[in-house]
Amino acid sequence: MMVYMHGGGWVLGDYTGVDVLVRRLANRSKCAILSVNYRLAPEHKYPSALDDVDSVLKWVKANAMQWALDADRLAVGGDSSGANLAAAASLQPRDRGGPLLAFQLLVYPALDHNYHTASYNRFGDGELSLLSRADVMWFHNHYVSRSEELDLPYVSPLRAASFLRLPTFLAYVLR
Repeated sequence: MMVYMHGGGWVLGDYTGVDVLVRRLANRSKCAILSVNYRLAPEHKYPSALDDVDSVLKWVKANAMQWALDADRLAVGGDSSGANLAAAASLQPRDRGGPLLAFQLLVYPALDHNYHTASYNRFGDGELSLLSRADVMWFHNHYVSRSEELDLPYVSPLRAASFLRLPTFLAYVLR
């Protein structure tokens, strides 16, 4: 079973925007997928969306037998900011001593707020970019209440102190 979160910079969208993608993924992988909505910023700042994901994961784990699902093979996935939530949701059980997730699918994940990487320098303000550097900064700043929260590993998962004991992942990055 995979819990999948939509993108939209933590500010826009809902599960209907990724319905076709999630259906294809479910049909091709033969994996049950629950595509979820989460509370959106700026009305609901960090950690609201991540708390929603955590609640869904706990609910799925507690109710897995009802649908003949293996609660020990629970996965997370998402695209863009949804992939950020999936990565952060993978860190939480490891950090808090909970049951670890089995897998993470991260589709063009937003994993850090460093806007000066080689990728940003090459594509961040050009014609090939769907979002400019300024756009991404705008989304990040609407997600958090204070700029220093951007450094938290549950906001910028690449800033985690360790990547040990995390679920296997597949990251898909558009080039």
